[in-house]
Amino acid sequence: MITQEDRLKYPYHNDAAILGCKMIGGLSDAALERLLDEIRTESGGQLLAAIELLMNAGGRSTNPAWIVGRILEESYERGMIPAQVMDWLGR
Repeated sequence: MITQEDRLKYPYHNDAAILGCKMIGGLSDAALERLLDEIRTESGGQLLAAIELLMNAGGRSTNPAWIVGRILEESYERGMIPAQVMDWLGR
């Protein structure tokens, strides 16, 4: 469910993007750390594949680079990675 608070937090996102941000934001630190490991090793692991599958439900196609970017931004916002690592992994 998208609230008015969500719309204020993500003013330039459409509904699907807001839901994606909320889904990634709702992950535990342990899940984010596992995703970071999958991104670092470019393993295309099961957790990243599952998130892509969920975000592509309903016939919508979500750019995998956007998903990775949101994971990196969320990890940065939580203090799990420094800005330099976020930039390096996001390339």
